Amino acid sequence: MVLDVAPGLGELQLKPDSSSGGFFDRFEFALDRRMDEVFADRLHALKLIEWSVLNPTASAEWLQDRMNSAAGSALTKSFEYGLRDAATTLPLLGWLQTRGSILGSLFADSVDAVEEESVSTYDISYRATERSWWRTLAEGRSLRFGVRPLRTNPYAFLSSRIREAGQTLLLVHFRYYFQNFSDHRFEIATSIPLPGHMTLDLGTYYQFGSHETERRAVMKVFKQISRNGIAHI
Repeated sequence: MVLDVAPGLGELQLKPDSSSGGFFDRFEFALDRRMDEVFADRLHALKLIEWSVLNPTASAEWLQDRMNSAAGSALTKSFEYGLRDAATTLPLLGWLQTRGSILGSLFADSVDAVEEESVSTYDISYRATERSWWRTLAEGRSLRFGVRPLRTNPYAFLSSRIREAGQTLLLVHFRYYFQNFSDHRFEIATSIPLPGHMTLDLGTYYQFGSHETERRAVMKVFKQISRNGIAHI
């Protein structure tokens, strides 16, 4: 068990102010917020511990290189996420969303909803943005869905929540990856709130096709400690 007493992790689903000027102003606003979030996610204390555990003989120079690489990746992602946030305030997308259409929801979640990309069914490490996605799903729209066609591993996703008497019982996330139409990969991740400010995450994937069949399952337990601490098992 590792205890991280890092700065508090609040809601990360932040949108640019649609009333502030043109596209560049909205992008600047979004970039400023996203940089804080992405850098905190890529360089938090548990990441440094993870790197040290994976390579216990690593030198200080190796750790510094990993930090520099993570910082460079975070900068690139910040620009990408800022652009995607700003794009959701463009007139056409805004018109589709105000009409409450399925097409508007699909377009918005496909372009934005960047925290969804951090959900992993096979990574046992702590991810701040992954926790943010589950919080967004618990507090916002009960059904989220979209496609990610521009990635090297494109996929479609669907997320939903199950509630009873106003209490969230289960959050669930499905993905299907398009892999050359000959390999099929399905993923399912769930997050279950438990008493005592605890959360149980379960994830698994199944891949079959022209390549060797793969299966894997991961379980993660989180415990909120005061406002600024997270215990992760």
